[in-house]
Amino acid sequence: MDLFGPTKFKSLSENRFVFVLVNSFSRFTWVFFLEHKDETFLYFCVFRKRVEKEKGFSILCIRSDRGSKFINDSFITYCEENGIKHELSYP
Repeated sequence: MDLFGPTKFKSLSENRFVFVLVNSFSRFTWVFFLEHKDETFLYFCVFRKRVEKEKGFSILCIRSDRGSKFINDSFITYCEENGIKHELSYP
């Protein structure tokens, strides 16, 4: 998963940040347009619940860069509480 922005042009919903999640096995991709990068944690929590309910299995591992939006107390605690291993990729 990754977050990038602000983009030069706004999305149709007037947002400038893009949160991308990719399933490593199937390469299925989800894209969320965010107004602020601070919304990343909230969108991930909603995404996790939605995917686990729809697919019937738990997210066991996520991989992200070393960005501050993914390396913070809230995100780390959430992953630990929900049994999600958080792997960090190196540049």
